[in-house]
Formats: sequence, structure tokens, C-alpha cells
Amino acid sequence: MQQTAFQLRVARVLIVVAFLSATLLLLQQGGISSVRADAPFSTNIQINNDPANTSSQETPSIAVDKWGTVHAIWADDRDGDWNIYYSQRSWDTGTWSPSVKANDDTTTNIQDSPSIAVDKWGNVYAVWRDLRDDPSNSVHSGNANIYFSRLVTGTLSWGSNIKLSDDMNNTGQHGPVIAVDSSGNAHVAWWDRRNSPPNTQWMFSDIYYTKLAFGSSTPGPNQRINDDPAGSTGHLWPQIALDTQDTVHLVWTDYRGGAGRPYYSKLPAGSSTWTSNQRIVDDFPYTNAIAVDGDGNMQVLYQDINFDVFNVRWDTLVGSWGAPVKVNDQPKSSGSSGTLVFTISVKTDSSGKVYAAWTDYRTAGPGGTYCGNIYFSTLEKGAGSWAANVRVNDGSSTLYHRSPSLALDDAGHVYVAWQDYRNGTRPDIFFAAAAALPYWPTNNYHVYLPAILR
Repeated sequence: MQQTAFQLRVARVLIVVAFLSATLLLLQQGGISSVRADAPFSTNIQINNDPANTSSQETPSIAVDKWGTVHAIWADDRDGDWNIYYSQRSWDTGTWSPSVKANDDTTTNIQDSPSIAVDKWGNVYAVWRDLRDDPSNSVHSGNANIYFSRLVTGTLSWGSNIKLSDDMNNTGQHGPVIAVDSSGNAHVAWWDRRNSPPNTQWMFSDIYYTKLAFGSSTPGPNQRINDDPAGSTGHLWPQIALDTQDTVHLVWTDYRGGAGRPYYSKLPAGSSTWTSNQRIVDDFPYTNAIAVDGDGNMQVLYQDINFDVFNVRWDTLVGSWGAPVKVNDQPKSSGSSGTLVFTISVKTDSSGKVYAAWTDYRTAGPGGTYCGNIYFSTLEKGAGSWAANVRVNDGSSTLYHRSPSLALDDAGHVYVAWQDYRNGTRPDIFFAAAAALPYWPTNNYHVYLPAILR
């Protein structure tokens, strides 16, 4: 029987109602995070799935793949010793998968300080500091090494762990960071004590780097990046970024000359030779972060001794570093003692817009104690000043929140994870997203709504 025009219109209306009902159900189930009234970030969600305040979770690192799945990794002592744990957030439901362990050793020695990256196929890569080879299990004086593992897209099982550091003198390697190029090669940097005089710690460390080719289990030779004499002073806290040409960019805090300052070097794609080290600015940072936009302009952020965050930009057209621009719009509270937190996170999008998250001490805690909060801001391309700062963590601002990690997807949605003490003295990993709507993948996917009236 032939359908009437009225029946066709009713059918179209029912299709739209079904679509809107499914969307509402997704909202009710948490797939689309509710947005707080005081900020563009969603209600905060705990990532780790063990009971609150029974163990400690610290120093998260997150990345997002091109399908909108967010991947998180952190240090976790739920097993009675420190291990590396991982979870992923579904783009369509917004729920986090059960936490799984990434390190495969059977010792009770420490694994911590993780860093994570994803490739264009959705494979996940992780590095961390690992003391499985050290009988003393001492972070400060023992034989810490850098280990690596890969998780194949679509799975929740990490591969065999691979040792990346190649020193033979039982000294420590610390603070690894990782980035993955367009071919799936992993680029890893860390600070290293192999050239240090006996009985010293960070004061005589160097910056080292290695590359692990896609699918390989054998890393390349470790390379020292700082070009002053080996083991002569402190070189700490490297941060890494890749540009669209797969050039590797590194920044770190460098104590040559007696005071820590931000230094920079790069490894052009296809080369094995790093450029001469450059001092970025004559300031005294305690931590750095770097991102590179689609035009090759580098954005470096650092926190100075006054707990202020500054941004310095390398302009590819001019060929020089610009003047520092302050990112935070309020100073550290005079009533807050503060502590140095060595984490700033920065990303850029394809338009050249810059996004940053950091630990901020503008609010004093009870009795003048420190109570860092996670703050966020953006810098539009060509703008001379950063936007008004936004607090990411919800609830009380007089609790302690630290170590933010920021990720940015291709559609411009922002994700932040951090270490959070709202549940007690044992921190958890919390998360917020800046987008109220679900992420719809941009790779040849389209959503069509039927026309009701003609």
C-alpha cells in the first residue's frame, strides 16, 4: 500500500524523536559530561577505580587519539608498591575502563613518573622510571632506568616492557617524556646521572634521548643532548614535542652558569645530529613545557621562582624568541606557603591557538598552608595576552590539586587530568573535559537528521 504524505511526515518525526531520546539517554548516563556553571569544564570525574583514600595515585599523563578516546597513565601504589596503571575513556559513553597495570615485572620495586603518547593508528606508548634492576630500590641513589611499553589499539593489554637506557654504571635516569612521530617511531628524553661524580644527585646530570623504531624492541643508542661538558652541572626536567615535519623539539632547565634557565635544542627529521643548545630567556624557571603549532612556531611555558607562569614564543618568520608573556592573571597568595610543582602542560591546535594548564597558588589554604588548584587559559593566534584564567577542579579551592596533564583532540576539545586530594590524604587521579557535547570523530563520519517538512 502506498504511504501518504502524512504518514511519511509522521515517520520522519518519529526518527527525530528517537535520535533526541538516545541523546538524552547518553546525557543521563554520563556520556556527555555536564558543564559546571562557573567554568567551561565538566564536572570532575575520578579515573582510578580503587576505593577512595585507600592508596595513592600520582603524576598522571594523558593523550587523546583521533577518534576521541582519552588515554591516561599514572603511578599507583594500590598493590603495596608503586606501579604504572592505565585507563581509557570511551568517546561515546564518557566512561573510563577498569584500571590495568602496564609494567610487567614481578618485583616490589618502584615504577613511577610515567609519560604517554598515541600514534595516528591509535596505538598507545608509555615510558616511566623503573627500579626493577636496583636491589636497593632507592630513587635518589639507586639504579633507576627508563622502561617502555606499547598497547595496541583496541586492546587493554600492554606489551612486554623494554629497557631504553643503556648505561652500565648503575646510576639513575629520571623524568622520561615521550612523543610519537607520523611513522609510529617513539622519541624519548630524560635526565640522566651516568656522568655524575660519585655521591651526587641532580646537580651533575645530563639530558639524554633515544629513538625506538615502530614495532622494534631494540632502542637506538642513547644520545646526550646538552652540549656543555658531561656531568658538569645540572640539566633537568626535559619536555618534548614534535612538529608536522617530525622534527623533535626539546626544552629543559639548565644550570650552566650557576642558575637554572630554560634551554632548547632540536633534531631535524631524518637527522642524527641535534642543534646547538640555545638559552631561551634569562630567567630562572623551575619547570618547562613545549608545544609546536602547524607553522612551526614553538610555544614554551615555564614557572619562575615567584610561582608565576610565563610564555615565550619562537617565531619562525623572525627567527628568534620573543619576550616573555605572563600567563596567570593573579599572583600567588601572600598567605600561601606554596611548594614547587614541576608540571605545566601546553598544547597548540592547527590554527595556532595555545592551551595551557598548571598548578596555581593564588588561593591560600587553612592556616596559610599551600593548596594548589588546577588553572587553565588560552592564547589566540596573534594575541598579545592570555585569556582570563579558569579553575578546572571543582569543589573546594582550599584543598590540594597538582600535576596537571592536558590533551587536545583534532576538534579542539580540551581534556585535563591531575592528582587530587579531595578524598583524603591519599591522592586520586581526577579528570575534566572542556566540551559539553560528545566527540564526533571527524574522519569521514557524518550525522544526518531527516528533513521533517518539505
